[in-house]
Amino acid sequence: MNDLAQGLISGLIFGSVIVACIAPMKIENKKAYMFGMFMIGFAIGFSIALTTP
Repeated sequence: MNDLAQGLISGLIFGSVIVACIAPMKIENKKAYMFGMFMIGFAIGFSIALTTP
């Protein structure tokens, strides 16, 4: 599997795990908060996959 595909998969996994953890919380603007947290998790997973040898 190439680095790009591995980055996309791990980014989706990291983002989904973070969103699943914050889903039960009571937040005023939940949609925007969940989108932001997903993007942060996606960026972390994507960058880890692309920078590891």
